[in-house]
Amino acid sequence: RDVERSRGLGDVYKRQVDTQGHSLWIHGEGETSEIILDGGSQRSVISDEVVAGENHLLIIENVTIKHGFDNFGGGMWTNNSDVQIITCHFENNVSIEYGGGLYIENATPIIEGCTFKNNSSAYGAAIHSFESNPTLRDTIVCGNTPNQIDGNWIDGGGNTIANDCPVDCPDISGDGLVNVNDLLIIIGYWGNNTPQADLNFDGIVDVTDLLIVVGSWGECE
Repeated sequence: RDVERSRGLGDVYKRQVDTQGHSLWIHGEGETSEIILDGGSQRSVISDEVVAGENHLLIIENVTIKHGFDNFGGGMWTNNSDVQIITCHFENNVSIEYGGGLYIENATPIIEGCTFKNNSSAYGAAIHSFESNPTLRDTIVCGNTPNQIDGNWIDGGGNTIANDCPVDCPDISGDGLVNVNDLLIIIGYWGNNTPQADLNFDGIVDVTDLLIVVGSWGECE
């Protein structure tokens, strides 16, 4: 099956998933047992093409999609499909032309709680939307080259779209801990655009940055 274990995080499948137009639910059982789909930098990771007008539902949940490669949709390519992508990670996927992480055509997918990082393509390094209207909610799109999203999309709220990704450990003070010292720095730069304290790179130090510190409280790993 081309399957490896990933140090307790779940199975690594080094092959392409082609839905062949079937309705599927591809999922892990949670953050500690996610599925990792690895294209090996040789192929698109998920191919989902549906004949227009056919009933179809694809749900992808708790899945990491990485190292995909193709002309369109290095990580995933979907056409005429009803797709829900939930708590997934698209990382280090490459497309020569459109949609490094995800290429969407003639579809209105829901993308919720996902991250798109370090993907690349000529157009739409993270997501390319062609004649589509994907809805993004609580999703981080950052660090993709040369741009983040190309084409129409609907902002469902709670999204972070930025050229640079938020830091994994917001130890602003540099003492090895995320603690009250970091909170005080956030408060000290409140309302400014100081890069040191603007942890999500949205151009302002505000409650979002404060919540990043609170959510990472404790020792940096």
